Amino acid sequence: MHRQKTPPSSTPRAGARLAPLALLGLAGLGACGGKAAPTMAGDWSGAADCGEGSVSVSMTLTEANPQSYLGTGEVLGLQYGGLTATVDMELVVEQPEPEGAQTVSVAADCLIVSESGSEAVDCSGLSELGWDGADTLGAEVNDFMSSGLDCTLELRR
Repeated sequence: MHRQKTPPSSTPRAGARLAPLALLGLAGLGACGGKAAPTMAGDWSGAADCGEGSVSVSMTLTEANPQSYLGTGEVLGLQYGGLTATVDMELVVEQPEPEGAQTVSVAADCLIVSESGSEAVDCSGLSELGWDGADTLGAEVNDFMSSGLDCTLELRR
């Protein structure tokens, strides 16, 4: 019985050896091009834990100028006046430094929406967020929307 030899380039082993080399080459190209500083632009989601339970929070930020962002946010599952409500937020976020971990300032206009209608609420307690310079935003929010509750907020992308 005679076996026919297959060329080395078509054997699975040769392909398996080349794959890591190709990936290494691509990674090297990315490193040579430099890495842009991360921005806060993008979609964020997480929760606000207010001791008596938590609510879902999401927001989307768009870069308006370097270090300045406009955005919208939403708080879901909030109990307000005996009803389950949603809070719609319009946000302006300013970062003092071009990159790295820092405390960013927040200005927010909030509107509570429930089946009984909508009402503007004070959300000035959300005046700053801690940013790790990458993928986490967090804050301790005192008197969350004039509720008397102090909340811990954590958002990730």
